[in-house]
Amino acid sequence: MMIETYIPINKLTVGKYQQVFFIKEVSVKTDKNKKTYAKIILSDVTGTITGYCWNYKAGQIENGNFYLMDISVQNNRSNNLLKIDLQFYVEQDSISQYGETPLNLEDYFICPNLNLINHATSQLEDIIQHNLDSYYSNIIGNAICHGLINELKNSAYGTSGKLAIQGGLLIHTLRVIKGALALASVYEEDNIELDKSLIIVSALLRNIGWSKIYLANGSQVKMNKKNSMLTVESATLFEITSIVNSAESDLSLKIDEYKTMQLINSCYDSIEKIQTVEGKIVFLANKAAQVAG
Repeated sequence: MMIETYIPINKLTVGKYQQVFFIKEVSVKTDKNKKTYAKIILSDVTGTITGYCWNYKAGQIENGNFYLMDISVQNNRSNNLLKIDLQFYVEQDSISQYGETPLNLEDYFICPNLNLINHATSQLEDIIQHNLDSYYSNIIGNAICHGLINELKNSAYGTSGKLAIQGGLLIHTLRVIKGALALASVYEEDNIELDKSLIIVSALLRNIGWSKIYLANGSQVKMNKKNSMLTVESATLFEITSIVNSAESDLSLKIDEYKTMQLINSCYDSIEKIQTVEGKIVFLANKAAQVAG
């Protein structure tokens, strides 16, 4: 997971950068000495920048993929002597394919494409499959059968900002889970015992209320009673209760009231209300993800 701050292309200045870039286009060229090099165009939502890779080996870089790169940005005076553009240079051995889908997809695309959303979904499902105890695994597995993952994939996160688009809730949720697990590992180094399943499920569900508040077209959903606006927190807590009750009904699962209360308690919007260490970890991870987004 790339956790460093991403610097948009239109903010690059002369200097050296190491981060994940999206390759819009790569073309192989030959110089006058018959040495092969590559002309590379990087892109994100703010624009493009062109650069060159010397000693390029054909087939090492592909269009439409993410790569971790060490680039050197320099001034390039064009044919118009009054105009100075930026271009970059990179060595072949400082380029490596980035195996994951970056969590900051909104920096690269106005709307995450379906392939990237599906890849992020696979990461989320893998975490759920391999890290939950049997109790939470039954509850979340049943929720997934009822469309939980599709809710995340089809919902925006928030009403404005980079993740207020289809799939934004999925991206934010995955970011929170990974951030919470990273924080948990620091606690575990101090021999503090934590419920890893509670952390993952809390991170998975603490923002599910957004899927209830705003429809795909961005219109707001109002409660019938009192004609008042349903808050994200109240929608989330209601959804958690529904998910637990559904597992009890569908699977004849004996509900652990203590675990249910721990889960609900871990998903409040105010850290002062949260009593569990796991919930506080998820709260901080969520705040960090909001800052990043």
